[in-house]
Amino acid sequence: MANLKFANFATSTIADVGGIAAGDLALNVASGHGDAKFPSLTGSQYFLCVLVDASANREIVKVTARSGDAFTIERAQEGTIARAYSQGDKVELRATKGTFEALQSEISDADTDTKIQCEESADEDIIRIDVGGTEKAIIDSTGLHMQTNDEFITGRNVADSSDIDLIKVNTDDQPEIGGSGNGIKMAEHVTFHTALARLLYGQICRALFENGSSAYTLDVNPATYWCKDKLARWTTELTTAAAGSPSAGKKYCLFIDYSEISDGVALTDGTTQLYFDDVVPVWSDTYGQWMHPTATDDTCIFGIQCNATPDDFIEIIHDGGDFLTYADAITSYNKADVDTTPVDVTLDIPAFCTRASAILVSDPAGDANTITFYWKTTGQTGTTGHPFVRVRETQSNLTQYQATPVFTDASQQISIWASAGGSAEAGVLTDGYYFPRGM
Repeated sequence: MANLKFANFATSTIADVGGIAAGDLALNVASGHGDAKFPSLTGSQYFLCVLVDASANREIVKVTARSGDAFTIERAQEGTIARAYSQGDKVELRATKGTFEALQSEISDADTDTKIQCEESADEDIIRIDVGGTEKAIIDSTGLHMQTNDEFITGRNVADSSDIDLIKVNTDDQPEIGGSGNGIKMAEHVTFHTALARLLYGQICRALFENGSSAYTLDVNPATYWCKDKLARWTTELTTAAAGSPSAGKKYCLFIDYSEISDGVALTDGTTQLYFDDVVPVWSDTYGQWMHPTATDDTCIFGIQCNATPDDFIEIIHDGGDFLTYADAITSYNKADVDTTPVDVTLDIPAFCTRASAILVSDPAGDANTITFYWKTTGQTGTTGHPFVRVRETQSNLTQYQATPVFTDASQQISIWASAGGSAEAGVLTDGYYFPRGM
């Protein structure tokens, strides 16, 4: 739009002796009128004039260059007819239909290097955004495509995840976001990294996990995860291979095999693209995820342990949310005498977990109405802790307490104690666990 120049009240007459012929591509206006009345032009700039003869015949011409009073022109614009004009016929800068169409199709600054164009070429159906002479974004039928560091970030219809290449992380010692291995460098765009990327790393849509029909397997429902710098997703239920070398209480973590991911392409084989390992995953500040300690590209998405028999994993109940419960609470601390000295209890939760649901059961003997049991995170310096809330007396002379969300540290322990000494006994059941951040 800024290529089209304007001036107010720019009128003159043809000064060429003998006028101009229908095929002429230049004309002169009255002496001094060019600089005084008409716009200066550089590069691809132009203005539109209307030539009018004594019989009111009109022709629109495009003035593409001006040197003083001399105009270089393109004839017969906007459907008008080129004809001969006489010396003294009018030359007027006017707003035409083409003027207003140009206003509709482009917005630009004075030097035209920053602009918004609606169709750079005829009927291409593309909106282009240029900044400082560089095309920074386009909008077409597939979505918004933004450019940064000379590479595009491509947006797709969220319903068509098979075509999603909006986010791809590259590594220059720092992750990048962008399509095809290119994009915004996180080290250069800290605000974007902290405000957006952390939301995208890890699980985007967590899987619903269920016990598999075969021993030591899991059925993993459709999900989407960011795995280091790739998008891993599956649209049908995947069944894992059986965990190897099981034993009573042995803990496993479930990993996505990074080498099996083709960015954005749906995973289809849980036996090769997912795997179990009895290791402790490590947290990555770089990627905001739990990673395998040695196969450091592989992302941990779940944890489970073998039952006591052992003949399978423990039975789990999960709805895809942040909490997973065990079908049968696991006895983590057998009922024993507990007094005012804290006793450390190791909970039955995965190696990456620090938040669990615990149930205390007690046999307070004659002290049922006077003793309160407390818990705290092992290693915490607090002395008052948090009370377990009594629910009911059971028929087996046990007092049961409501399931309590508890926090642990890396030891995965809590400490329990009684408000007073005596013959009171207590035990702890692990009821389930909460998924940590990044999982």
